[in-house]
Amino acid sequence: MIRRTWCALLLAMTFGGNAVAQNCSIPNNLANGTNADATQVMANFNALVGCVNGDTARQNALLDRIYLSKTYGGYRRVINAFADGYKAGDGIDSANSTNYTLNSAVGNVAPSSSFVVQAPSTVDTSFTFASGGAAQAQLYDGNDATPAADGNGLTTNTHAAYDFGTPKEIRRVRVITAPSSGFSNTAVFNIQYSDTSLTAGMTTADTITVNAGTAQLTVKDIASAGAHRYWRIMYASGTASGNAWLGELSFFTGIPANPMTLVTSAQTADGALSNARVLMEYDNSAFPTLNTDLTAEVTCDNGAHWATATLSSVSTHAQSNHYVAETADTTCFAGTVFAARIKTFNAKNIPIYGMSLSVH
Repeated sequence: MIRRTWCALLLAMTFGGNAVAQNCSIPNNLANGTNADATQVMANFNALVGCVNGDTARQNALLDRIYLSKTYGGYRRVINAFADGYKAGDGIDSANSTNYTLNSAVGNVAPSSSFVVQAPSTVDTSFTFASGGAAQAQLYDGNDATPAADGNGLTTNTHAAYDFGTPKEIRRVRVITAPSSGFSNTAVFNIQYSDTSLTAGMTTADTITVNAGTAQLTVKDIASAGAHRYWRIMYASGTASGNAWLGELSFFTGIPANPMTLVTSAQTADGALSNARVLMEYDNSAFPTLNTDLTAEVTCDNGAHWATATLSSVSTHAQSNHYVAETADTTCFAGTVFAARIKTFNAKNIPIYGMSLSVH
C-alpha cells in the first residue's frame, strides 16, 4: 500500500510539471541498508503531499482548464473537476444565481447594475442652438436620435448643468453624440457637482470622454461623491473646435454593482466526496478584499449544506493582468453532487473571468 502511494506521488510529480520536482524538498534522507523510521517516512510523505497539493504547476493546470473552456465555448468537465470560462451560460445554475450578467463575448460574469435616470427641473447649458432640428430640451428628452447642439461648436465653455431639485447621488453618466453632425473632435469633460447653484461652487468628481463622430456612446460609472443637487459636464481638454452635437446627456442614481450570487451547475461524481477547492480568475479593478467583498463556498451534497472556503491570493499578474485566488482544500458534507457558489458584496463590481472546482 505504501509503495503504491509513493508511486502515485512520483507520477503526480512527473506529470504535474518540473516546478513540482524542482521546488519540493523532503526533511529526511533515507539511505539504503538502514531501517526506515516510520516517523521520518511519514514526514517525507506529508512533504510530498504538500508539494503536489500546493504547487504552481497544479494551479496552472486549473487555469488551463478555464482557458480550454473559453476556447471550447462551454464549461469543461473532467473526473472530479469542473471548469468554466463563461463563454456560455451552460455552467451556471441560473435558478439559484442572482444579480449576475453574463458577457459571453468577453468571457466573464459580473454583478448586475441597477440605475435610474434622473430628470432635471432646470438646466444651464451651452447646447442651445435652435436650428437644423436641434433644440436644448432634446438634450434630456430620453431620445438619442433628437439632437441638441452648441451653436459655437466645441469650445472651452461647452457644458451642460442639471438642477435635480433635491440632492441626488449620481453614480453613472451617459452621453451619446447626435446621429448626424456629432462631435468633430474627441473631448474630455469634467463631471462636477455643487450644492450652491447651476454655475457656482462646482467640485470635480470624475471625467468622461466624448468621442469624435456620430452616435458615439460613452457610459461612465463613478465612485460615490455623495448626494448633491446640481450636476454637470464641463469641457476639460481636447481640440476645442468643430461640431458639438449631442443626442442625449443623462445622469443616473443607483448601484453600480448589486450583490451577486453565482452558483455553478451541479456535477455528479462517481463516488462519495468530502473535500473541494475553488480557483478563480477575476478583475481586481474594484480592489475587492478577499473573503469580504468576494467569497467562495462549496457543496458536496447538492446544496443541502454549503461550506465556506477561504480564498487566498495566488497571482496578481495572470492572463490580461487579471488576479487569481484559490481556496484551501475545504471539508464539505459528504455526498456525490458538487458545486461552487461565488458571492460579491459591498457594491463591488468584480467580473469573474473563470473558475475551476476540484473535489475528492
